[in-house]
Amino acid sequence: MGSLELGRAGEPSAGSDPGGQAAGSSRSCPGSPADSVIPATCFVLVGGLRENRTQWAKYGHRWSVGNWSTCSRTCGGGIQSRPVQCTRRAHYVLERVAAILCPQPMPSSRQACHSQSCPPAWSIGPWAECSRTCGKGWRKRSVACKSTNPSARAQLLPDAVCGSEPKPRTHEVCLLKRCLKHKKLQWLVSAWTQCSVTCERGTQKRFLRCAEKHVSGKYRELASKKCLHLPRPGVELERACAPLPCPRPPLHTAAGPPRASWFASPWSQVG
Repeated sequence: MGSLELGRAGEPSAGSDPGGQAAGSSRSCPGSPADSVIPATCFVLVGGLRENRTQWAKYGHRWSVGNWSTCSRTCGGGIQSRPVQCTRRAHYVLERVAAILCPQPMPSSRQACHSQSCPPAWSIGPWAECSRTCGKGWRKRSVACKSTNPSARAQLLPDAVCGSEPKPRTHEVCLLKRCLKHKKLQWLVSAWTQCSVTCERGTQKRFLRCAEKHVSGKYRELASKKCLHLPRPGVELERACAPLPCPRPPLHTAAGPPRASWFASPWSQVG
């Protein structure tokens, strides 16, 4: 069998004959599928060859399909795919050829899978902070029954709908660092500060300190927040002080020392 020649537009050249060889060709396609692997352009562009697909099928052109892949979802509708190739048998080996050589339509390479609705499930939130900052406390989290269909927004459902699975706990014990014993904590009163002035009227202050008493009897100062649970002692923390009267400078004038003068007090009442 001869070859069919193509012109620039991909159609048979003028004067070409599917049963023979035409002169002045720029490209040729094999005239028989048994000759060699036929390029796809020969079957897409040349209309005359389309009519011979039934004849080419006699040469062993058939669809080869692979196994379906795992579904993209376990429920709620997923997609799975498989390889589909047009092949022919040559010397006991399957080789890939143009898809147009095989019987049409082409087998599906994708399909829907696991279209059943997803069962509801428990939706678990994060744990909240512990109820205490030290020692033994409690913490909680939100647990709700919700729908799990990926195509729809999750909906809140009654707990009984998720009854096939045990409900996760919503509370649990939390253990933190050991708390300081309150018996050893106490407020200590500091000594009075020096007077704010060196003469006349000023103020003195003292402060409350949170401290921990050790077995040795010594105290270790801590942050005040450690003793907030303890009542504050009702002591005065500020008082007035008057160390000494301030000295007054002598009064002098340009004329000399001051002169004495009479000073009259207010009249008293006679009983």
